Order: sequence, then structure tokens, then C-alpha cells
Amino acid sequence: MSPRTRILLVILLLSSSLFLWLNVDWSKPVTLYRNYRHVQALLQNKESLLRAEQLLKDEFGENTSLSYNVSIDLNGAVSMKIQARRTCGDPDGKRYLETAIRRVHEVGLGWPDQIEYLYSCGFTKPPSFKLTAQTLAQALEQRVTEHSMCRDLSWGPYSLSGSTAQQSIRVTGGAVDMKLLTDEDGNVVKVQWTPAWGVNSPEPQYRLMLCMTYALLRTVQPDWTDGQVKAGWHDVWRSSTGPDSVRIERFTFDTKTKPLELVVYPSQ
Repeated sequence: MSPRTRILLVILLLSSSLFLWLNVDWSKPVTLYRNYRHVQALLQNKESLLRAEQLLKDEFGENTSLSYNVSIDLNGAVSMKIQARRTCGDPDGKRYLETAIRRVHEVGLGWPDQIEYLYSCGFTKPPSFKLTAQTLAQALEQRVTEHSMCRDLSWGPYSLSGSTAQQSIRVTGGAVDMKLLTDEDGNVVKVQWTPAWGVNSPEPQYRLMLCMTYALLRTVQPDWTDGQVKAGWHDVWRSSTGPDSVRIERFTFDTKTKPLELVVYPSQ
């Protein structure tokens, strides 16, 4: 290489170095490296995360867990995201999330930039009467005649539309409408009795509600004695002033007096 060429090459290298020194922001690589080391330190700090998770478990139960991840973008900015998980229990996560953020900070992991809440719980299909709507309606009509107070009832036509069956029951001066709600298999999951529209005689309507309670207890508890049925009957209608809910065997009886209503469904 000639001396002239060597000199030109040196000048070119010096010019390039000067250009890079003047135009490149050398703080970014330094920041990028510093933040990279910070990210590595956070990711390796598993003991602190376990302490934060145990604090959550102590307050909210063993169905909680906590994890986090830290990332760094091309500009060197560090971002930390907390993932708070809960399996079943109270789905209201506001207090849970606020506590999770505080616990993460308290153990030395800093304040997160994002928090993700994951709630999961297995779904249990609601139980049924294990009877179709028509079968249950026919059983009620048959059972209700076993009580002398209920032998003058007359039953209107039975109708089924989609998942709801309807039928009216009448006595002199009163009437109630019965609705039977069914599941996808056609089995009844809830029965509701309400006063028929336009009928305002309280005593006949109340007698009809008592008769329906008797008939249903006889249907779902066929082996009960008269004394057991009578005790259940009184338990259902024990409140004369407001809403009430009574569980009898595997069924829940919800009652109202103003307006009059009886709803029965299998308990979970």
C-alpha cells in the first residue's frame, strides 16, 4: 500500500469515528445495558415474588396465585406486568388487585406498569327436579286432591312454549298462574306460582298457594308422613310479613306475601 493510500485511509477512519462520536447517542446503549441488568435481577428475584404470593394467600385464601414478567423495548424502557389469578371464590377483584399491587411493592419488586386479573371457576350445571314439565304438572294435579282443603281446585289447559310451561289453577274467587322452567333436557329446574292477573281476592289465592305447597311436598317427598308434610308446609309459610327462603331436603322454597309468590327450585 502506497503512503498516499495509507494516509487517505487513516483520514477516512478518523472522519468516520468523529462522525459517529458526534451523531450517535451513546447514552442509549449504556441505558439499554443498565436496564437489561435490572430486568435480569428482577426475573431472578423469585423469593420476593413467593413472599408477595404468600401474603395474598394469607389474606384471600389458597385459591390465589401471583406471577410477573419484565420486558425491555428497543429504546431500553423497562415494563413490568403483574398477573394476579384467582380460582373460584368472590369474583369481585378490586380489593384483591389493589392488595396484590401493594404486596408486590412491599417485597421490593417495585410498582408494576400493568396488572392482569385472571378468574376461573368450574361451572356446575344447576340441578333439576328430574321430571319433565308435563310429568310434574300431572303429579301436582294428582297429589293436590289428597288434602280435603284442595279438592275443589280446577286446572286450566297445559301449554309449553320453548323452555317454559304454563298452567292456571282456580278456585271460587281466586286463581294462580304456574310456570315451570326447564333445562335443555326438558327437566324442570324451577316452578313459580303467582296470582293470576285481575284476581284480587287474597284468601282464595293464599289457599291456592298452600295447596300448591302441599302438592309439591307430596310429589318430591312421597315417603313423608302427614306430620312431616304438615311441618314442611308450615316452615315454607312461616313468615307473614315479608320475603322468606326455606330449604327442605334438596329444595329451596322462596315465598313472598306482598305480592304473593311461591318459587321452588332444587338447591345446589
